[in-house]
Amino acid sequence: MIDALVKLLEKLVELVKIKKEAEEKILDLVIIPLFKDFKAIHEDYLKLFEDCRRDLAGDADLRAIVRQLSKDRVANEALRRSIASMVTAYAKNPKLSRYHDFFQAVAAYADAAEWSRPSTASTSLLEMLEHWAGEGDEDKFQIIWQGENGVRNKRVLIAETIAVTDISLKRLREAWERVSRSYAEIHLSRAL
Repeated sequence: MIDALVKLLEKLVELVKIKKEAEEKILDLVIIPLFKDFKAIHEDYLKLFEDCRRDLAGDADLRAIVRQLSKDRVANEALRRSIASMVTAYAKNPKLSRYHDFFQAVAAYADAAEWSRPSTASTSLLEMLEHWAGEGDEDKFQIIWQGENGVRNKRVLIAETIAVTDISLKRLREAWERVSRSYAEIHLSRAL
């Protein structure tokens, strides 16, 4: 009888060990790499918007800003799309339900950055600047940039763009805070 009880306890300990190893594997192969890649995306977005904001405030040439923004915004496009696809698949996997809050936080960030729309936050900014700089396809812009006297001041347009950029930065930072908090909770539960 005691032998059977000892064997049962050994099996339970072994099952707990196997479950812990499986959790470690998921963290090492899924969660940690996803977070690292996502952190790079977030840093890229911050740099893109902060650089554009700085250049606009510094009265840089709009065409130069457009060229730089066009180049910078595609740098991590493949990684963004990959992360969005992975998070969608991971969130549907019942074996990963423990990490659902983290996947939801990443998805919320993608919504804040408007990844699922044809025009993301950075694309919208680029299109606005292209319009002012006289670059791009004029027919695709439905924005009216004329005030009471028929022409809006460049300074006003730049101030409005900086305000839009600030709103985007705020939304991205708030969404990132949720992602990093969720990631921290995963690591805390790992340590306990």
